[in-house]
Formats: sequence, C-alpha cells, structure tokens
Amino acid sequence: MLIVIEAVQFSILTPLLPALDEDLALGSARLGQATGAYLFGILLAIIPAGAVVARLGFRNAALVGLILLGGGGAAVGWADSFAVLVLARTIQGVGSAVTWAAAMAAAVSAVRPERRGSAVGAVLAAAFVGTFLGPLVGGLAVGWGRPAVFALLAGTCAVMASAVSSWPRAHGEVVPGRPTGLRLWRPPPRTSAAMMITLGAISIAGGARVTLPVVELDHEIGTANIALVFSLCGLAMAAVAVGVGRLSDRFRPRRLVAVGAAVSAVCSVFLAYVAEPVALVGLVIALGCFVQVGMTAGFASITTENANAGLDPAVSWTYLNLVWTGGFLLGNVGPSGVAGVLTTSSAWLVVALAISVAGPVTLLVRRPGRVGPSRPQTPTQAPTTTGEGS
Repeated sequence: MLIVIEAVQFSILTPLLPALDEDLALGSARLGQATGAYLFGILLAIIPAGAVVARLGFRNAALVGLILLGGGGAAVGWADSFAVLVLARTIQGVGSAVTWAAAMAAAVSAVRPERRGSAVGAVLAAAFVGTFLGPLVGGLAVGWGRPAVFALLAGTCAVMASAVSSWPRAHGEVVPGRPTGLRLWRPPPRTSAAMMITLGAISIAGGARVTLPVVELDHEIGTANIALVFSLCGLAMAAVAVGVGRLSDRFRPRRLVAVGAAVSAVCSVFLAYVAEPVALVGLVIALGCFVQVGMTAGFASITTENANAGLDPAVSWTYLNLVWTGGFLLGNVGPSGVAGVLTTSSAWLVVALAISVAGPVTLLVRRPGRVGPSRPQTPTQAPTTTGEGS
C-alpha cells in the first residue's frame, strides 16, 4: 500500500497539465519542468535515502517519506505559482526516494532469502497499480478541484503513516543509534555491477516506450485511447512483475534478465518498421512487459547477490534506483533527440543496439561462489589443540 500511494502521487499530474497551464499560465516549457521536478527530487535524494533508511530503520524512514509525500502533495493542491508547484513536486520526489528505499529494504528483509524474488515482484507490481490509479485520481482533481483531491491524498498519507508506525521491526532492520557492522557504501559484487549495465539498457527501452510512440499513436487512435493503452500496459506489467518475481525464486534470474533484454531488443527493432496501429499497440504492450521481465528478475538477482555480500538492503536499493532512474530519463530524452534529428525508426534502432550491446554483459561475467554465512565447523573440521605449554 505504501508504494501504491507513492505511485499515485507520481502519476497524478498527467491529466492535470492542461488545467495547470490554464490556472498558472505556464506554457509548454514550464509544464515540462513541473513534470520533471518529481524525478529531479528523486535523483537529488537517491543516495541520501539509502543512508537515511540504513541509519533510521525502515519504519522511521517510511514515516519521513510519507510526511514529505503528503506535505508536498498538499502544497501542489494549493500552489498558485510555478515556483511553488516545482518546489512542491521536488519535495514529493525526495519523499519518493526515501519511501521506495524503506519499502524495498523492508520487503526483502522481512522474508526468507529464497523468497526475495517474490518480495521484489510484489513491490514492483504495487508500483504499477498505483501508476494505473494516478491518472484516474488526477481526473477527479480536474472535476473536484486540486485542493480537495490533494488534501484527500495528504490525509491518506497520514492514515498510512499511522499504520506504518505500528510495523514490527523486520529481520535485519537497523536499530537507530546502534552500529550495523556493515560498510554502507561498499561496492556491489561484480556480478551485480554487470547486471546493472544490462538493466540500464533495458531501462532506456522503458523510457523510450513512454515517449516515442505517443505522437504516432495520437494521430492514429487519439489521446483518450493512448491513455487506455498505457493503463492496460501498466496492469499487464504489474501481473508480469508478480509472476517473474516468483519465477526468480525457482530459476536463475540472470537467464530471465537475458530473455527480457533479448525480446526487448527484438520489439524495438519491430517498432522501427511497424506503422499499423493495432500492431503498434501490441508491440508497445509487449515491450513494456518484457522490460518488466528483465527489471524484476534483475532486481531480484541483484538484491540477493548484494545481501549475500553483506551489503545493506537500503543501499542495495539505492544502486538499483540510480540505474532505473538514470536509464529511464535517458530513454525519455535520448531517443526523442535522435528522432528529432533523424527519424523515429532510427531512434528505435539505437535503443535496440544499446540493449544488444549491454544485454549479454550480465551473462559474460562469471558468478562467483555463493557468499553467505559460513557453515558451522564439524568436530572433525575444527582445529585441535594439544594444550601443551599451557
């Protein structure tokens, strides 16, 4: 539920953009800046968020995140200028970074090691459910008014904060003021670092999926149907996240990552040449689902590798969030720039090339022996002492 609330706050602004343009006289450039302020806040707080969660514990950090999300949301509701709107969305982005770090770290720490993939899949599925609901709530704000709806969301954050305050301490949670014995910023294992390269490329495809097809689809099926397509895609990706998370507990996640990367590259190639609306919609949905296959399996694998190496779960999520946010932003901006200079087909081919180059990296790096708690020594293995000279 915590991630659903965050995802609603993230995606709520899209249907409100025309009304904000009219109320605040923003113009297209400022509307883009207002939309990007949330992501800017996330980037600003990604690294500090891991340290906050590691030092305060999951529960206290989640409370901080909810306060920032609810307070920033209330400010969005009553914003009467561009500066206030951007500041409020940036504060929400900071809250988002802390909330995600706390939720993901709590989820993977509260389950047995063999169930981490399912925990990661459930958290990512909750995010897509919230992303589906956000535009619907934003539509209500158009009719009811921004102050009323964002006040309601702030109240929801307060109720959720009350629920979070009663969380039991999860296994492995940091007790505030007590040293953890972990090096907070130790580098991830080389297998995790290699997989982050692959996930960065897959994230580029995820970002391009949101921006590149929109103009062409708008001409073919209209704006309202585009919203329906991406809503259905979000629900499909939520289902994929749950299923792949469970599969990651049974099979090697690296193979699932490779499948996700390979099919995402193929979909990108087809998107470069397909213009028929029905096929285009199908490819957009397929790309979203296989991006999710790679991301969910990759997150599960990296979380497990980092935990086995003794890396704090909150800091592990910090690395993942950096990869996802950076790749997604690059996918939003880079392919669109290529399309502006060349063609949309060229942009999709660039995306396919990036995945084809980075995709195999995760399979090329050999996985080291499993790092975990040492096995207890048997009496025959224990060193013997004679006691002589004592």
